[in-house]
Formats: sequence, structure tokens, C-alpha cells
Amino acid sequence: MKHLLIFTLIVFPPLASLRGTKQSHEMRVYRTGISFMKSRIKSFLIFFYLIALLPFTSTSQSKNENAEPIHISIKDHDIYNNDLVIGAFKNIIIDSELTSIVIYNQTKSRVAEATHATGDQNWTIATPVDQNKMYLPWSKERPLELLFKFLVEKKYL
Repeated sequence: MKHLLIFTLIVFPPLASLRGTKQSHEMRVYRTGISFMKSRIKSFLIFFYLIALLPFTSTSQSKNENAEPIHISIKDHDIYNNDLVIGAFKNIIIDSELTSIVIYNQTKSRVAEATHATGDQNWTIATPVDQNKMYLPWSKERPLELLFKFLVEKKYL
């Protein structure tokens, strides 16, 4: 009920301010025409933002604040985040110098393909969903876990 009252006062203000007796005819036409509509549209957009969009932005921020930290682990060829299966991977050794890993999500859809050359210091990650190509520094300790954590942070897994 409170929102309806605010909406009514913003969109339909008292029209007494439009009844000036000493104004010229052109001024009254201008004021009641374009200027009046611009101010009403602006007021409605502010109202729409406050009532319709603001609650969703505040809840999305609280979800990010309450999100669990990412803890990636690997068992066999399954990828786990906080003991929940989030995907799987297939390790493909192309030759002695190039390793390729194909990563799948929970529904077994292909999410990314990451390649790493022996002398290179980066993973090259190609995502078929958005045709994006990214690079991630390769780490000697836990290279797969850091790769999967990166994909979780980027919302691919």
C-alpha cells in the first residue's frame, strides 16, 4: 500500500501547480506538454528502479558474499568443488611435448579444452560455448586444480 501511495504521488501530482493565472498561453501549453511528460517519465523510471530493480541487485550481492570458497579436488576423472561433482575431464596426450585436457560440465557438455606445451608457461584455454580463447599461468604444483578453479571463477563450470 505504501508503494502505491508513493507511485500515485510521483506519477500523478496535484495539478494545482499547473493552473497559474498570470502565465501566457504559450507557457501553459509548454508546461503542460513536453516538460510535464519529461518529468513524469523521469519520475516513473526512478520509481521503477527503486521498486523493481533495486531488490534484485541487493540480493545478488548478498549471494556473492555468502558464497562458499572454491575448493577444487580431483577423484579419478571427476572434478569436485566442496565435495560436489561439478564436471569431468579427459586427459589427451598428443605427443611428448603437448598435453590437451577436455573439460565437461555436470551434463557432460563440453565446456573447454586446455592445452599446455612442455616449454610453455601458460595454459591455452579455448571455450566452444562463446568461442573465447584465454591464457592461464601454468603451475607445477596442482596445475589441474588451478585450471578448474579458474573455470569455476569464470562460470564455465
